[in-house]
Amino acid sequence: MREYKYNEISAERSIVDWMFKYQQQYHHLLLLQEQLTDPYHTPSAAAGDQVTTKNIYMSSPVTPLSFLDGSPLLYGKITEFNGTEADNMGKTIYQYEIGRNPLVEI
Repeated sequence: MREYKYNEISAERSIVDWMFKYQQQYHHLLLLQEQLTDPYHTPSAAAGDQVTTKNIYMSSPVTPLSFLDGSPLLYGKITEFNGTEADNMGKTIYQYEIGRNPLVEI
């Protein structure tokens, strides 16, 4: 059995609520009675137009969380235990240079 511990976590970008929603506009045409009975009437000559805006929330992000086609989270240090962290027969520590790009600390 192996157990992993992840340290020095960073992200490519901040994960915020606007990434999971968008605004949808609904246009409601208001036609006069004579416009409804005129077969040659075009909707552009409507008496009025009401617009309703609603926030649509998604379970998945609207824009990608990752610019690198991978996980949006980056780990600078990963410890692999041969066993568990409390009871093991050794461990391997993997140290990574995350890069020079400005990353957002979580």
